[in-house]
Amino acid sequence: MTNDNSYSLTSPIAAEIGIVEYRSVIRAISETYGYDFSEFALTSMKRRIENFISAFNLRSVEALIDRLKNDKQYFQTFLKSISVESTEMFRDPSFWRTLRDQLLPLILSKVARPRVWFPTCVSGDELYTFCIVLSESNWLDKFEIIATYSNDLSLKQIQSGQFDGHKYDVSSDNYERYQGNGKIRDHFISAEIKFQRNTSLIKNVHFIKQNVNFDNSPTDVKLIIFRNQMLYFTQPLQDKVLTKLYNSLGQGGFIAIGVKEQMGMISSKYFRAINESENIFKKI
Repeated sequence: MTNDNSYSLTSPIAAEIGIVEYRSVIRAISETYGYDFSEFALTSMKRRIENFISAFNLRSVEALIDRLKNDKQYFQTFLKSISVESTEMFRDPSFWRTLRDQLLPLILSKVARPRVWFPTCVSGDELYTFCIVLSESNWLDKFEIIATYSNDLSLKQIQSGQFDGHKYDVSSDNYERYQGNGKIRDHFISAEIKFQRNTSLIKNVHFIKQNVNFDNSPTDVKLIIFRNQMLYFTQPLQDKVLTKLYNSLGQGGFIAIGVKEQMGMISSKYFRAINESENIFKKI
C-alpha cells in the first residue's frame, strides 16, 4: 500500500462477513448517500468490502457502518477502494486500432465535434488511452470528451496523472501491439521512479460527478466507452444501465463494452452489433 488513495482489492481476505451484515452495509450506504449497490454482483462486492475491512483493521461491520455514516471523507475513500479499476492502458490493443482506423474517422465524417463519454472513471487508464489515440492523430480538439466519476479521490488521481508503475510494462507492450506513433513513454512526464502521465492530454476533458445509479447522464453522445464494468452487475442492473446509456446516445451513436462482456436480451431491442469481435454496437 503506497498511499492513502490506493488499496489492493486482491490481497488475501482476513475478514469474512455474512450476507445479513453485507446487506446492512449496502442499506446504510443507500440510506445515507443514495448510492445503491444492491444490484451489484454479490460475490465480487462482498469480497471488496471484506478487503476494505481488512485493510483498515476494522473491528466489525458495525464499526464500518458507523464510520461510513458519519464521515463523508471516509466514504470517499471507501468508494475509491471498492471501485473497479482498468487493469492497464491500451488493454485489448486491437480495440484501440479499430477505434483509430475505423470508428473515429466514421464519426468525424458525420458530426462536427462529436461528444464522447467515459462513465465511471476510476483510474483514468481508458481515458488517457483514448486521449493518446486522439493526440497522435491530431484529433484532440475535434472531440468533446466527458468523464464521469463517483468519488473525489478518483478525480484527484486522474487529474494528477498518477499511474501505478506496476502496470507500466504491460501498458507499454499493449501500446506496441496497438502500433502507435512512438513509445508510450512519450506521453509520460516521468516513467522511471514516479510514474506520471502527461496531464495536458486531458486538459479539455469535462469531468462530472455522478453516483453509481447513473443520474445526471450527458445527452447526445456519439460514442460511449464502457468496458469491463458490467461483469460486476447483476443482469437486472445491466439492463437498467444499458437503458440509461441508450438514452444518452444521440441518433446513430455507438457504444463499446468489454470483449468478454455480453449485452444480453436488451441488445436486440436497443443496439445492433457493428463489430462483434470488439463488442462495438450502434444505437437502433
